[in-house]
Amino acid sequence: MPVFATQNEPRQSAIDAASLTGPFRDFYDYWRSKRADRPVPLRADLAVLADLPRLAPQMVVVEALSDGGFRFRLVGSALVKTMRRDLTNRRIDASVYGDGAAGIVAALRSVISSGTPWVNRHKVGWDGAAASAAEMLICPVSTDGRAIDQVVGLTRFSPAAGMGARRTAGVGLEESLQVRD
Repeated sequence: MPVFATQNEPRQSAIDAASLTGPFRDFYDYWRSKRADRPVPLRADLAVLADLPRLAPQMVVVEALSDGGFRFRLVGSALVKTMRRDLTNRRIDASVYGDGAAGIVAALRSVISSGTPWVNRHKVGWDGAAASAAEMLICPVSTDGRAIDQVVGLTRFSPAAGMGARRTAGVGLEESLQVRD
């Protein structure tokens, strides 16, 4: 059971793309270069393993399902290690995120409906692991060139401020920021 305060709808705001740094900036610039003159890039155009191999272990690919839900298509090896489980092919629901699932789904829907990247900030903990803060840059993609039906995300973890070594479970989505050029 999650110990974090969760929200069904995360706080939403905007962040200037120029403020993205490090790997987030690298991935955002890569996503934009693959987008070219289209609203979003094709998923097939993203070859992160070949083009940005140092980022691949922190990447996820999430698929929008016809029933309105989402599932992980791919979860990078560093994320599997941090979360202590592989969520590949798992639905994003309460069995994975506890009470925080609704906020995660709402954030993914914001990415898909807006067609723009978002940065999400969370407090997380899994299976007795020490609590962490997580930031995720989530970028929309299309598998067919018509509909936005997947998102590709880059995640970075850091110790959660004020949480110490307390063992926790669950996810609390605190903030969802739309990236603006």
